[in-house]
Amino acid sequence: MVLNGYGNVGIGTVSPASSAILDLGSNSKGFLPPRLSMAQRDALSPKAAGLMIYNTTNNCLEFWNLSKWISKCAGSPSSFQLNCAGANPSGFLAAGSPANGLTLSVPYTGGNGSAYGAQAVNSTGVTGLTITLPAGNFANGNGTLVYTFSGTPSAAGTAYFAINIGGQSCTVAVRVNPQAKCTKMYPKTWTTPIGQPFTFTNGTIFTGCTGGSVSWPASIIYIGKGVYVERYAGNAGIGSNSTWAINYRFYGTPNSTGPVDYYMTLGGITGYERVTITP
Repeated sequence: MVLNGYGNVGIGTVSPASSAILDLGSNSKGFLPPRLSMAQRDALSPKAAGLMIYNTTNNCLEFWNLSKWISKCAGSPSSFQLNCAGANPSGFLAAGSPANGLTLSVPYTGGNGSAYGAQAVNSTGVTGLTITLPAGNFANGNGTLVYTFSGTPSAAGTAYFAINIGGQSCTVAVRVNPQAKCTKMYPKTWTTPIGQPFTFTNGTIFTGCTGGSVSWPASIIYIGKGVYVERYAGNAGIGSNSTWAINYRFYGTPNSTGPVDYYMTLGGITGYERVTITP
């Protein structure tokens, strides 16, 4: 190593360039910068302009330009931009209702096909929610990141998610609606004879419903005496004094007499539909 009188340091050379504070020379070795994963890189704080790392997640040399990480991989990664304003949830969130099955799509432009790591982002503002993204690869050009919701929002209002990926960061704002409530349910009853196959299809009506949207998955359950209920997937939208319905069908071949009931709850109202099997 050489340190000349002008403050130039040379390693592998006896005459460091006068314009370089550090001049590395070798015919058999390379320069190895710090190697960090995407998560480790994103955790760096503060970051000086020009800070350089080798990203082990996407296998790219990157540097910080005071606003974003610039990648030196092929393509046009420096043009990568998140579009949090265009983020789109797949359904409605409601206070006190689990966000099961909902997703959040966040579009971007300028992808270069590089890899990104898995991440989980907790909500602020309205708490209780988390969005998760599995590891994957950016598209070449425009694409969409699809996060999955989990958890139950603690209140109505706005949930904020601070997303940091690909050297870019932005905040997604998602509306959380008030908890759904209904005032009345209109049950229905049927009668069918024992030993005869049957199918009854119905939509149970709930009225006076207000607040946020709720949804339910498809399901098939056995309720006894040879009778099954197939509930169709559905959702009830936001409204004031709205009418909502759960659609389903009873079917089977009854094997004993008496009533069988199917209980359901929507908007805080619980009731049942009944099939009475006769001799």
